[in-house]
Amino acid sequence: MLHKVATTGVDLDSVYAQTLQRIREQEGDRARLGIEVLMWVSHSERPLLIREIQYALAAEVGSTDMDPENIRPQDTVLGSCLGLVVLNEETSTVRLLHYTLQEYLLGPGILPGAHTTLAQTCLTYLNYEQVKRLPSYKLPNLRNMPFLEYSSLYWGSHAKEELSDGAKYLALQLLSRYNNHISSTLLFKHTESHNSSSFTHCQLTGLHCASYFGLVEVVAALIETEVFNINQRDCMGYTPLTWAACRGNEGVVGLLLMRGDVSPDRPTPGGWTVSRWTPCWDERLVGYRLPPEDANIHGGGQTALSLASASGHERVVKLLLTRGDVNPDRPDNCGRTALWWASYFGNQGALRLLLARDDVNPDKSDNCGRTALWWASCFQNEGVLRLLLARDGVNPDKSDNYGRTALWWASYLGNEGVVRLLLARDDVNPNRSDNDGTTALFSAIIGGGFRVAVLLLPRTRLNFFLFISLIPAVSLSVSSLLVTAPFSVGRYITLNICYSTYFLMAPMRKLPARPSLNWRWGAAALLEPLYLLVFHLSCISICGLGWSVGLLLSEEFWPIAYHISFLHIIIALSVRKFFVLWRLTRQTPKTMV
Repeated sequence: MLHKVATTGVDLDSVYAQTLQRIREQEGDRARLGIEVLMWVSHSERPLLIREIQYALAAEVGSTDMDPENIRPQDTVLGSCLGLVVLNEETSTVRLLHYTLQEYLLGPGILPGAHTTLAQTCLTYLNYEQVKRLPSYKLPNLRNMPFLEYSSLYWGSHAKEELSDGAKYLALQLLSRYNNHISSTLLFKHTESHNSSSFTHCQLTGLHCASYFGLVEVVAALIETEVFNINQRDCMGYTPLTWAACRGNEGVVGLLLMRGDVSPDRPTPGGWTVSRWTPCWDERLVGYRLPPEDANIHGGGQTALSLASASGHERVVKLLLTRGDVNPDRPDNCGRTALWWASYFGNQGALRLLLARDDVNPDKSDNCGRTALWWASCFQNEGVLRLLLARDGVNPDKSDNYGRTALWWASYLGNEGVVRLLLARDDVNPNRSDNDGTTALFSAIIGGGFRVAVLLLPRTRLNFFLFISLIPAVSLSVSSLLVTAPFSVGRYITLNICYSTYFLMAPMRKLPARPSLNWRWGAAALLEPLYLLVFHLSCISICGLGWSVGLLLSEEFWPIAYHISFLHIIIALSVRKFFVLWRLTRQTPKTMV
């Protein structure tokens, strides 16, 4: 069961067993106290503060209120375990002496009925009169009631592991008035999709709470009372089925789907979204190099199937697809289907189930024009990408609202494996430009994916203006590796030079192929490269001066190069716009041959 310590030859299982026996042989109440402390520290859902353990030990099952005399001193609590638990002085949390002790205590038969004891203690505390008197519309001072938060958030987790008759009775007693109980407010604050530091009053019903925790027996008992509406929405618009599906509670989902009056395809209202409490929340969105409108997943309109697909609960998805009144291709308010959500988070099991259906369109775009394959390419999920490419009806060269294809973004983000998969397809055009005229090769260079650029070069049709922008990009990138200046600055200058070169040449590329001779047009065409050369030389020289001064004075002075680069790109784009407007006003129908 447990690793042996080879250096000392000590059998840790025997040592822990002997110490546990010594704890049970202590006089008076210390034996019970020591065992319960070990239960809480080893089986809790998160590290507990010493004050939380003190109040948990003071809660007596069967009592109606907390007796302050039952709160044991800190030294008594720690001493009852004979050194098996220690206190972290900095965080005031209690932990076990060694990680091998955690493995031992979680073993079968070591601490029988631990989760039952913890669940009954939490429910006893929540049913105390002083807790029930707390108003549900505002958060209490948790310093005065340190065990309130843990008992509110995790009683269901312990009850799901072991549900005794006593715990079930206490749970039904709590859930019968749950919508006006402070624990419903704390649970909502823990699960809401908005900033957890803010407070929004929301009342959850007992049926929603039992579905959230996946307590099948409790849900069945609540339904039998006929007090709760099985399709009732909470303040977020979630039904009990929605909670159960998103949390992956297969038993509750199956129980609810057996009823004919349940609505399995009911979407959430607008304004709510996938929350931080589910696996749906993805930290890749934070600071990711994607357009601003893609840095969130708000919008609402998700169904139970969408949320289960996003969370990767394959069995729940399979259950929901057995219902004939579930539309597997229904989009949410942002145009994202269940297949989109499964692909976005790389849940291949749910994706296979959806791709096997004829009534699912794998090439459906969201409101930004992005398909499931587009997102799989961005997030470098090659497994999902292969599944989608193997399905008929998927267009790998489909562009979004900005004209950018999956290959364009994969090249910009440097996803080499994805680029190889896409280039192996005959229906992918690597020379396709976005709305600004940039190709996949150019996006690879400005994104820093030089290895991807090497893959694209043999498949790219080079024109004169793209070749001009490649020369300073490659030369500066190579030179920045050879000098002592920070590479990030050299790369940033490269990016700006590429942008300004390409965008300044864009108006010339869009002019007629055979313009008539016009000295004004010719002067403008000659001035643009001259302007470009002057600004490039000034940018490089000033940035080099910034590096030199920075090396002499302080390393913190060199960021002046960034400011110069910003100024350069702003002026370049402004002048480009001026030349475009000037040409349009000067050209006559005769010149547009």
